[in-house]
Amino acid sequence: MTEENALTIAALPSDGHGWRIDWFGEIAFPNRMIRRKQPSVLLHLSRVIDDRYREDPSVLLNPESTFVTKQRKIWVSIGALPLLRIGDIWRNGQLETAPDYELEGFPDVAINPQTVSLIKAGLSLEGSGFLLPRGEHPWHMQNTQSYCLMVALPSERRLIVPCLELIRFYFGSSSNLLTKLFLPPLSREVLYSTKPISEKSMASCH
Repeated sequence: MTEENALTIAALPSDGHGWRIDWFGEIAFPNRMIRRKQPSVLLHLSRVIDDRYREDPSVLLNPESTFVTKQRKIWVSIGALPLLRIGDIWRNGQLETAPDYELEGFPDVAINPQTVSLIKAGLSLEGSGFLLPRGEHPWHMQNTQSYCLMVALPSERRLIVPCLELIRFYFGSSSNLLTKLFLPPLSREVLYSTKPISEKSMASCH
């Protein structure tokens, strides 16, 4: 449960409901009429409707656990990104819980140009469906063009991580650092050192 002295993010919903961070959207200066020192990130949130998550966080893996068809989009300053994590649940602008949905370790994963690819969240492999199936993970459907890193795992498995989540994790120790990373001019080449892999080449590697 949230605490009275916990940090509050005023931009988040304050209607008493639990809201889960589903995905990180675009980064921009959403209101040019307001003079801002740092850009904002667009959060995609869905209201939690299955209260069993307090005892069993795994219920949140079910698409019916949240009101995903009516996601809310909230702009939050990029400096707040260290406090935000995909999957966390916020209530009245305060962090309620950071659930452990299902945990798995990857102790021997090889990270190199041969095993890591830059892809888009909506990538579809020819004859194999989407890498993030809508029926199992509908929360990214409004962000199918957002970039993710895909790591090849043994037994033809794949680990897919949103790029902004990686940036948050590795550079989120300082709001000032994040602000400088996202100051304009900003392009994909500034943030990512590799070219996005095409659907055709992905299919040939499958």
